[in-house]
Amino acid sequence: MMVDGNLERLVGLAHLARRVFERVAEIDGWPADLCGLCYNASMFLLDLARRDGIEAELGDGVGHFFVLYGDTVVDITATQFAAMTKLSDKVMVLPLAEAARLGNWWRIESRNTLLIPTKMDERLCELAMKVLAEIEVGETKEATL
Repeated sequence: MMVDGNLERLVGLAHLARRVFERVAEIDGWPADLCGLCYNASMFLLDLARRDGIEAELGDGVGHFFVLYGDTVVDITATQFAAMTKLSDKVMVLPLAEAARLGNWWRIESRNTLLIPTKMDERLCELAMKVLAEIEVGETKEATL
């Protein structure tokens, strides 16, 4: 898989979004593997990417959402499938064809995003933005020490 600068930035944002949603899950009572948060977490990552000038799209697999950058899957909630796929990374970055061989969750029938709602759950979005601000403040404090 050829890595470009935008993909590297997207993966960095994915790790940040993963940290945010791990905290959201902890606060709001979701499973630690982020099961059930794939749509909202992916929309959050997609929003971060677009704010950074990275063109990506929401991938709609079989019962699962993730971010697509070209033909690369960037999935911050793939941990919910770890027992079945033997994935161990908190952020999965794989070519779409390879991901689809791991499971139907990453098998895309079509890229018609018109059928996909465009907004996150408002309450989860507010919580995620608060957590993001806390993380950013914490990192700023650490950098000045």
